Amino acid sequence: MKNPVQAPVRHGRSASILLLAASCFTALSLQAQTLPSDASPTCTVSPSNFAGWFASGKVTANGGVNPANSINFVGNSNCAFFLWSEQMFLWVTSPAPATYGGGKFVFESPVFFDVSPPDANGDRTLSQNTGKDVRNFSVRVAQKGPNGLPVVFDNNGRMLDVVQPPPGPASQLLLQLPDGSQIAPAQVKVDPAGTVQFTDKNGQPVDAATARSAKPFALHSSGRSVEIKNIVQGRNGHVLFLNAQGQVVDVEQGQAGGNGVLLSQGNSLVYYSTQVNDVFAYFMTGAKDNKLSPAPTTFPTTQAALNQITAFAQGAPAPYTKQSFPDANALAIELKSAWVEASTLPNNAAGYITLTATIPTYTKTSTATWTSSGSRQALLAMVGMHVVGSAAGHPEMIWASFERFGNSPNATYSYNSTSGPKTVAQNTSGAWLFSKTNSAGPFNIEYMNWSAATTGVAATIQAAAAGSPPPPPGTISASDTLRENPFGTPGSGSGSSIALNTDVISINNSVISQLLSGDLRKSYYMIGSTWTNGGNPADPGVPQLGTNLLANTTMETYHQADNCFSCHQQSGSMLSGLSHIYSALEPLF
Repeated sequence: MKNPVQAPVRHGRSASILLLAASCFTALSLQAQTLPSDASPTCTVSPSNFAGWFASGKVTANGGVNPANSINFVGNSNCAFFLWSEQMFLWVTSPAPATYGGGKFVFESPVFFDVSPPDANGDRTLSQNTGKDVRNFSVRVAQKGPNGLPVVFDNNGRMLDVVQPPPGPASQLLLQLPDGSQIAPAQVKVDPAGTVQFTDKNGQPVDAATARSAKPFALHSSGRSVEIKNIVQGRNGHVLFLNAQGQVVDVEQGQAGGNGVLLSQGNSLVYYSTQVNDVFAYFMTGAKDNKLSPAPTTFPTTQAALNQITAFAQGAPAPYTKQSFPDANALAIELKSAWVEASTLPNNAAGYITLTATIPTYTKTSTATWTSSGSRQALLAMVGMHVVGSAAGHPEMIWASFERFGNSPNATYSYNSTSGPKTVAQNTSGAWLFSKTNSAGPFNIEYMNWSAATTGVAATIQAAAAGSPPPPPGTISASDTLRENPFGTPGSGSGSSIALNTDVISINNSVISQLLSGDLRKSYYMIGSTWTNGGNPADPGVPQLGTNLLANTTMETYHQADNCFSCHQQSGSMLSGLSHIYSALEPLF
């Protein structure tokens, strides 16, 4: 959640969404994963309250669910946040009611807008769903920091933005010298003090402190400038990060990169979509057009703020005039979802939420390089979703995440059962979408990454360089994924972590058991939800509550050592710093 190779066009919407029966599970249906059924019921929703979530007042298979009332939200317990998260997921994956203006699912209805990838200037635009056209997806969900750059975390927990130097032939590193020329270093040596020395093909040293690409820089979480550079090939295949003095910056395993591309065991690329709801869209437009007074400094959390946004929408020029928001009490919502091609799944993706979308295509130029070659339509199946929204008392937003059962195996974790504490050992047996059966690892190693198109050069997917450790194969291929913190907390950590694990398992059991047979949402579960203490800005030093090591294996595959708020920090702004799309978005009108 720390915040998807980009589609060539972004102007359509989806009409073709299929509800596939959830009753056709077999041993090959990627259902290797289960939740402990004996978890202590520390967080539950009563049958009467659960029925009240449904628009009809009655639980029905694939029935419509109302959004949680974020204006009246009372966060007096961890369970209150988990209940909000569960209801919001059921709402956005509900069939869209007629009042939403069309579409099969709520997230496909005109209540939601697609967010385009950034253009050459870094700007993004909103396109309203119609429920009739085919939407466009991309294949990259880069974990950008607040400044729009990939991030790494050093061993002291500092967040550093990274500027990556351009690759040369065969993906070699290119160093730019002070005179503007470029060379590919022949060798990289690291001495015991952590200083790196490059040598050219003649064995002559190249000064690491001056052989830098144009304007590399980084900012750590305190805002202090730090020059840093991503060295894509170092000693024994290591990924190295250098500061301006040519010394190595030690980074946590798996935190490198930001342009990682994920491939399933069925050889489908993973495709991504980012969306916001209408309240978010009109709030952002009103704020940027200076039509909301006083100028907002946070996302809306009150009825007064919602009233002001509604009044702005009522006075908007045609065709943007909007008398009311059918999802008003949901307040501002941001979604990010992950998808694979349905044709690569067993039983024609039975038990998955599916839609037809336009996806980018790639020519397999070699085993190490795929080159962008246009686009095509395909049926996609959803494997993960982030649901993020503002609520009363929580302008930092509540950050919840969901995955499809059978995505990835869990590392060891503990929970409280009805008969006492229990530990579930790591087990990779069974069928997994993002891991080989019985894999012993290595896990969560980035095997390939994406490079943007430049003038006269198409976008590409490149295999990571072979080396040890880690030992990627040097070819574009599926890596093995492990959910390091199964429910967003250290799996076998402190008593508070075990209690949170128990809460998350409990609310999942409560919700899933009450969904009727055939409901597609029974195939998905919440991996956790996080927020801050008292709704304070998510800056360093502010306690991050709930499951505060929350990472979705379809979107934060290689960034699992941190929380959503590790990247989504306010840094003086609870708008642009918190939401990485907010500052780049163009107003609707």
